[in-house]
Amino acid sequence: MESEPQGMNPRGIHRLDTARDADPNTKGEYRGAVLHVDKANIYQLGTDSQVVRHDRDRFKETPHAGEGARIGYDNGRGVMLNRSAETIPNRGTPMPTTHARGTQERER
Repeated sequence: MESEPQGMNPRGIHRLDTARDADPNTKGEYRGAVLHVDKANIYQLGTDSQVVRHDRDRFKETPHAGEGARIGYDNGRGVMLNRSAETIPNRGTPMPTTHARGTQERER
């Protein structure tokens, strides 16, 4: 049976049983789509197409399957680097007000 990709997940078979363990002492980050989340682990497809297993107990905030994630470690704790309580989502460039648009059109 073939399934459709969900979110950021590419098509294909990704073997979770051969996943390498994430290093909680790494100074870098792991980037890629979250393939699967269960009670114990978070499985992420790395940039090298290798599946990485993160220990879910190390995370305060758990990513969702299909989400593109940047995961780093801070003193052994898993951190979602692409999420921040202080970050306000970019809503794009503000459009000029109706009055300003009308003024610009009159100047043409």
